[in-house]
Amino acid sequence: VRMWINFLIPKIEDGNNFGVSIQEDVVAEARQVESEASSYLDQISRYYLQRARIISKIAKYPHIEDYRQSIKEFDERQILNLQNAILEMRNHY
Repeated sequence: VRMWINFLIPKIEDGNNFGVSIQEDVVAEARQVESEASSYLDQISRYYLQRARIISKIAKYPHIEDYRQSIKEFDERQILNLQNAILEMRNHY
């Protein structure tokens, strides 16, 4: 979408550039949405790495209940983070 809008921006000329400024604002907003989506994708991969570390501690120390509780809380926190991310993406469109 961002590239398509960039192609539609006319060359700068004297006079009324109101449409160009709106197109530039839309491109900036699209760039922001793209960077937020990228950070959400990075967050998902970090989640799995951190979850694997906790699971390895559970496997190493199966008798410690705190590790089991921490994985439950970690998963619940991730669900809330994903819900917030989805709401943010929805609000952009």
